[in-house]
Order: sequence, then structure tokens, then C-alpha cells
Amino acid sequence: AQDIGFPSIFLFSDPSAGYFGDLWFKGNPEYERVNPSMEGLAPEFGTFTYPSTVSNEGASTFITIGDISVQADTMSFTISSSLLADGFPDTSLHIGLVYDFDNDGVQEIAGGQESIWVAQESDITIRNDFYQPVGAVYDWSVIYIDQVLHLAINEVSNGSNTKILFFQWQADEQTFQWVQDTIIASNNVLVMSNSTGSPVFITDAIYQVQTVVINDDGTVDSLNSRPWASAADLNLDGEAEYLYIDYQLVDTPNFYGTLEAKHMNGVT
Repeated sequence: AQDIGFPSIFLFSDPSAGYFGDLWFKGNPEYERVNPSMEGLAPEFGTFTYPSTVSNEGASTFITIGDISVQADTMSFTISSSLLADGFPDTSLHIGLVYDFDNDGVQEIAGGQESIWVAQESDITIRNDFYQPVGAVYDWSVIYIDQVLHLAINEVSNGSNTKILFFQWQADEQTFQWVQDTIIASNNVLVMSNSTGSPVFITDAIYQVQTVVINDDGTVDSLNSRPWASAADLNLDGEAEYLYIDYQLVDTPNFYGTLEAKHMNGVT
């Protein structure tokens, strides 16, 4: 195993230097010498071990290589990232949306491909199927209809149209119930929410690459050409602010950017 951050070519150097020929296995006395707290345990490499898994610039990779077995013809180990929840990513789930529809502190996870299902974040293996699409599903969103939260699913219909289906969460049954659907003459529809009325359907291509917010007073703010942007009403004044990360110091070790918040009015 070679130290991800600090490779070395010196044959008899301290193992903390990370010589590429070092043999790491459970019971290796050299590993226990430089990591005394791991004596008797399976070797593990992370941010604070020797060798470590930090990058060449000294920034954390959030990767842990652990559970390294004893030396044998076949050995095993695990690789994990502290940035990922256990079991994720799992592309086979085709997760479309995660949201707490009933505000109980537990997220509902909706996904699927041939059959659309919903599960609780506490146990994603228990899934309730609630819809079988005929066409491909290409977008999921949380929408208000008359001040009631709904799940909206965009499904391709007849090749060039979109069937947008609205479902309401049923807390007792732990599933969604179909409420209504509509057909839009476009295969690329953006559904926007208006908490006091009906949803708005956007088909113009220009709005597909913009962040668009309808304020309480009816004015519309838009934002484009800004990577990693999100919109939110931070001070609850009915007008949106946008959040973005400024990457001015990308070459500085351990620098993750500066989170900025600015008013959207007048910003394009």
C-alpha cells in the first residue's frame, strides 16, 4: 500500500513516509509502531493515520481504507468515504427525490424505474410501490397545489409530450396517492411551485439553464452563469437571495471555498 499523500522511494524509511513497497496487513509490527493506538487491530488508513489518505496538497480526501486482513494469498479490505451515507451511492435504486413530506423529521425517499416506490430513510429496504410509468421518468419535484405539498413526476408521453403526475403523501399508509395529472406539449418541462395557487410549467429552453424564483410580490428573479448556486429566502422577507461558493483560493491546501449570499434582484 502506498501513502496517497506522500509517496517515497526509500526502501528502509520510516513506514510513515509511505514507501510503495510497504506491505500492510493485520499484525504488521511496523504499522503498530507508528500507530500505537491500533495495536492488535486491523490496520486502517485515514486522515490522521501514518501513512494517511490526505491529498498531495495536504487536503483531506475523506477516504478511509480499513479492515485490512492478515497476510494470505487472498486478502480483503474496505474503502469508505465519510461524505457518503452507508450503502450509497446505489445507482440500482434510481433515487429521484428525497424530502420530508410530513415534517416528522424522517425523510421520504422516492425512486425507481419500472415501478416508482417510496421508502423511509430509516429503512430504505422497505419500499411501497405507488406508480408504474409507461414512459421514461426524467424529473422529480416538490410542488404546492393550493398550499398542499405534492410530489410531481415528469414522464415522457408519446415521445414528444410530458405527462406530469401529482401525488399526495399519505402518512398512515406510508405511500403516495395519485391526485391528478396533465399533459404538456413538450418533452422538456420544468415545474415551478406557487404556494398560493397552481403549479407553473416552463418549457422555454432559456429558463432550463437558469435559477428562477417568483417572489411574494409577483416579481421574477433569475440567475445564470454561476456554478454551484442555490436560492433561498434567508431573511423571510418574501424575496430570494442566492448562495454560491467562491473558489478564489482553489490552490490553497484545506481550502473549500467561501460561502457567499447575495440578493437576487437585478442579478442575471
